[in-house]
Amino acid sequence: MIILKNKQEVLDIIKGKKVLDLTGIFIFSNKDFLENFEIAITYVDYVSLEPFSFLVIVEDDLIKKAIILPEIYIGVYDDKRVYRNPDEIILKNKKFLIDKEFVFIGGESLTADIEKELISGVHGPAEVFAYRMI
Repeated sequence: MIILKNKQEVLDIIKGKKVLDLTGIFIFSNKDFLENFEIAITYVDYVSLEPFSFLVIVEDDLIKKAIILPEIYIGVYDDKRVYRNPDEIILKNKKFLIDKEFVFIGGESLTADIEKELISGVHGPAEVFAYRMI
């Protein structure tokens, strides 16, 4: 996972691509191309510092598509929901998370076939970026 330092870095990545921006920060997305977007941008609900990863609550099919289908995923977060590790996220928020469907995103999707060839992006995004709002 690569941490982006400023908004311009995000704009450079999404330039000329079909983008589903569920944050509305970077572009106004046309939701007509839900099956064809290359990049998805969403807010993340919690951030773990060690290992650096996101917890995203899957509230609906649109969020699910945004975190599974694109080639590139950009998670947007702020400092209010940053925790040391995934255990701390669960322990401090278990009453809220108990009945929620959520996913941890720790980086690009990687899988290997029987011939031990490592392939990126089969079960999710091939590239994952983090953007911290200030």
